[in-house]
Amino acid sequence: MKSVSVIIPVFNSQNTIERAVNSVINQPLVSEIILVDDGSTDNSILIAKNLITNHGLVKLFFHPSNQNRGAAASRNLGLTHAQSEWVQFLDADDELLEGKIEGQIAVSNNEMSFIAGNAIDCFEDGHQHLRKFFHDPWSGLIAGKLGITSANLWNKKFLDKVGGWQESLSSSQEYDLMFRLLKENGKMGLCSQALTKIHKTGHSISNNPATQADRIDNWLKLRKEIKTYLINMDMYSLSRNYVYSGYVFDFCKRNNCLSQYDGSRFFAKLFGLEKTLKKKLSQIFV
Repeated sequence: MKSVSVIIPVFNSQNTIERAVNSVINQPLVSEIILVDDGSTDNSILIAKNLITNHGLVKLFFHPSNQNRGAAASRNLGLTHAQSEWVQFLDADDELLEGKIEGQIAVSNNEMSFIAGNAIDCFEDGHQHLRKFFHDPWSGLIAGKLGITSANLWNKKFLDKVGGWQESLSSSQEYDLMFRLLKENGKMGLCSQALTKIHKTGHSISNNPATQADRIDNWLKLRKEIKTYLINMDMYSLSRNYVYSGYVFDFCKRNNCLSQYDGSRFFAKLFGLEKTLKKKLSQIFV
């Protein structure tokens, strides 16, 4: 029977770590819950030790000298200790709903590098948004619609093959990882159930002005690398060109970097018209 290691980076997560652990502790197929402290200065370590006492599956690891190394390095440290064939990464402020892991394992096989899942974004004002993937993995990779860290399930064999997470990146980490996995092995799975809750706060990297320039650079650089790869592999189809042109133009427009746009202006215009039409139709049929 397949088993799953859950890896949770912990950084000053005293208010949410119990919720995260409780959301996976009774999930079938979970063989261990690996907490990796990332230099916390609050009560996270005390809470983690209490969780270890109360739940035999929970383990706790630290970076050398209790350093703060970042989420990617913490996930990589967790990977070195993971014993199962499949890995569930979970951010300490997010949670899994019942059946998430079991449902994704059900559609998996050992030659899939990862399983993409849908997620529910939960905002501080109470409203929610369903985050849905694209069925074409390359279009999903370009558009940022191929699941996210906690919504996906990952095959440890292929994570090890590509060297895990890129620790030098400050953003676009999971899409960089998925790109490298798809280049290594184009087989992946999809599970349409939305069984991951992503709790959105005003403290995320996308809302931090100090990291905005890096976020923009990382996002654009990765998309251009994906485009170049698809062209070189003769996989840059008309539909993927359309997705690239539309999403990259929209991103550049929103972030005031149109000088860096390198897609089709014609497709970008069509994409804008399609987006406007969908918005109008959604207002009519509310």
